[in-house]
This record gives sequence, structure tokens and C-alpha cells, in this order.
Amino acid sequence: MAEVEWEPSGQRILVRGLPDEDAVKVVAQKLYDLINDGRVKGVSDICNLSTDSGTLLVIQMRRDADAQAVLDEVSKHMPTDG
Repeated sequence: MAEVEWEPSGQRILVRGLPDEDAVKVVAQKLYDLINDGRVKGVSDICNLSTDSGTLLVIQMRRDADAQAVLDEVSKHMPTDG
């Protein structure tokens, strides 16, 4: 599950509920590939803040980026279940 969160320094996307640490790494790598290919713009940083109690991938946006638009674009390129 991914959600957009607003904070004083800007917007970020929180991705929770990935099944395990390997899934977080796969999603993070796919994001890096999309950014490097120029298909996704507006991301300033990607952090894996997962712990033993759950997975959390934080995608920090640039100040001028629209997190919902980035999330929509990323969703187009991610595999879906079923």
C-alpha cells in the first residue's frame, strides 16, 4: 500500500505492507531504474526504513514535484498481483 504524506519540508510517498525485505529491495531497484531512465521525475531520495516489525519504503519528493503524479506514474510500471 502506498500513500502520499505531506510534511513541512514537502511531500513524500510511504510504501508499506511489502511482504519482506527482498520485496522492498526489488521495488527500490525498480524505482531507481525508472528514475535513471527518465520515466519518473521529481524524486529526491529513496530510503528503506524497514524494521523487524514491518516494511517501509520512503520516497521523498523534490519541492516542486507532485507526489500523487509520481505515484501514478510509478504504479504504471510496477507489476500487479493476479
